[in-house]
Amino acid sequence: MKKLIIILLVTAICPVIVKSQASNITTSSENPGLVVTPGGEVGIRPSATSSASDFDFFEGTWEISNHKLADRLVNSNKWTDFQSKVITSKILHGIGDIGHFSTADGGKFEG
Repeated sequence: MKKLIIILLVTAICPVIVKSQASNITTSSENPGLVVTPGGEVGIRPSATSSASDFDFFEGTWEISNHKLADRLVNSNKWTDFQSKVITSKILHGIGDIGHFSTADGGKFEG
């Protein structure tokens, strides 16, 4: 009897699962641009007002005041302040940007 109930439940649920995977569904009412494609891949549609120049304000040279925990993972609340500089420029014909981050003590990061 248990096997029969399980089989009935599975046959009742499977068409619903297959139907939901076969169509573009919005996964979140808070983010209508997020959809699942028929192949199961996540797709993101840009908003009507977005453009490749949305983050152009990052471009240029920036002096930054930073602070970080002096000792991590030891329940520390002591902070160390340090200065840094970042030079940000466009890449990929303007659809992306890259920042070159350097600290006064010679640390360098890129990304």
